[in-house]
Amino acid sequence: MVKREERERTLISRTGISSNCYFCTKGFTLLEIIVVLFIISITLGIVLPSINIKKSLSSEAKRFASVLRYILDEAATKKETLYLTVKIQEKRIFYEVSEGKRQESLPHLVGIKTSSRGDLKDSSLTILFYPSGVREAFVFIFQDKKERYEVKINPVSNRVRIEKGSI
Repeated sequence: MVKREERERTLISRTGISSNCYFCTKGFTLLEIIVVLFIISITLGIVLPSINIKKSLSSEAKRFASVLRYILDEAATKKETLYLTVKIQEKRIFYEVSEGKRQESLPHLVGIKTSSRGDLKDSSLTILFYPSGVREAFVFIFQDKKERYEVKINPVSNRVRIEKGSI
């Protein structure tokens, strides 16, 4: 008789129906954990982008570096000479790619250093992107009251780097 009760208890505990089973009341199921993680990730996906409304200096430098990389890649793949015009006083850039003409605002751009013309703070500059890359080194300076970032184009390797500088 004892064996039969023990066997019935084992069968019930395997199905997870019994409320007096020791193993059944200890913890959460994998499905419950997955559902909770899914709800948390959806909530964070909705809430986090709305929290960071102010564009930071580092994100602006990263965005500009990605524009430079895109123009370099576009010029190389299309085998065309593309241009980028930077108007420092207006804090705007203008460029043309296969999708058409574009312009963007760069509120933290304070200057450009070139190997041929030196430091530029109040003028505009047009940079030509050849299929083989750029012909000279450029350093774009982004700065606010607390931080400074430099976006650099290397004419030898055609690599675009972002460096955090000191004020």
